[in-house]
Amino acid sequence: MTATDTVIEANEVDEVFKAIQAAHNAVEADRIITSVEVDDQGSDQQAEDRIKSVASVLGRDPEKNM
Repeated sequence: MTATDTVIEANEVDEVFKAIQAAHNAVEADRIITSVEVDDQGSDQQAEDRIKSVASVLGRDPEKNM
């Protein structure tokens, strides 16, 4: 859990790479760095499950700062 990461979930890895490419291409700057880490666990855990886990540790719902 970091302030600079974005988590993308999809049923197929191709969907993830298309989203990454779209995000990368949407930035208008002289220099763009896109770093990708793929964690394909093959499990049924979803991002929502991770949010619930963080909430249980915090003792409250996490805040959304967008």
